[in-house]
Amino acid sequence: MQEFIDPVLGVMKWNEDDEVWIGEYNRFQFALSYEGKRDPTSAVIKYARETLANPQCLNDGLAQAKAAATRDFGQYYLDEANSLIFGLIHFYFYKNRPRIFAELEGGRDFRCWRIEFSGTKFEGIGFDN
Repeated sequence: MQEFIDPVLGVMKWNEDDEVWIGEYNRFQFALSYEGKRDPTSAVIKYARETLANPQCLNDGLAQAKAAATRDFGQYYLDEANSLIFGLIHFYFYKNRPRIFAELEGGRDFRCWRIEFSGTKFEGIGFDN
């Protein structure tokens, strides 16, 4: 299996199916996007390093997401939304802007929850059944 080692983020393993580099840092599992190069780009590495080293924006975003889920989807989802935790956090760039797509764990009835960030600003929460 192909590996990439970053001096800060540590060892990452290539995931062929998802075309991402997967690692773990500061108790968060993360994925760095494939940008057409053999290794992750310096921009996506820097973005992940800065965000994961000081994850307050992630934790604040998750709190905002839990509140938004109940507001946007109804009281039925209150307990489920409150139980959600971070799964795999995807770092990537879209139109030269840093983005995060974070999978959330703890969904019920086969719901796959996710939240999105622009830079480090929470943008929204949703789920697929």
